[in-house]
Amino acid sequence: MTRTKICGLTRPEDVRAALDAGADALGFILYPKSKRHVTPDQAAALLASVPPFVSTVAVLVDPSAEEVRGLAARLPFTHFQLHGKETPETVAALRPLKIIKALTLPADPALVKAYEAAGVEAFLLDTPAPEHGGTGRTFDWGLVPAFAAQTALPFFLSGGLTPDNVGAAIERVRPYGVDVASGVEASPGVKDHQKIARFIAACRLP
Repeated sequence: MTRTKICGLTRPEDVRAALDAGADALGFILYPKSKRHVTPDQAAALLASVPPFVSTVAVLVDPSAEEVRGLAARLPFTHFQLHGKETPETVAALRPLKIIKALTLPADPALVKAYEAAGVEAFLLDTPAPEHGGTGRTFDWGLVPAFAAQTALPFFLSGGLTPDNVGAAIERVRPYGVDVASGVEASPGVKDHQKIARFIAACRLP
């Protein structure tokens, strides 16, 4: 079954809605320029209500290894998603933390292999954008098969997914998981609980 990640959570009631709908992973954006930014203190309050066995992902853009390790020591995130131009060397310096690396396609096969060797656990494929995600725009899913042939690691599909198109995306791309932020929102950082439920239900259709 395709795993679901609800990203850009900023409010306790939205965390509860995602959990009630059956989300497998929750994403919290600690990038100050994001419309969905939360501070470490805000993230701590939101994480307090997350039960065991639900993945929690800190989304960061171009942090240093020291910044990530400091955050990992302070907050109980299960994964760290690097959404900038972080190098394989930065990833390697973060072992044994669980790292998801965001990429845009087409991706350089040599770079993909370097990230694998550095210890990345999974990739996230997103729409190219200066704001590093959250655009509400899809990219050419026809680029995904070539990427999938480059790696045996799991990957998440992101970028412009909604309750209305995620089923078609899963059928075409066959990702390990899907990631959504703006596609289940009433406004940036404020989730629409019905859209969350519809999105996750659509991911579970045969």
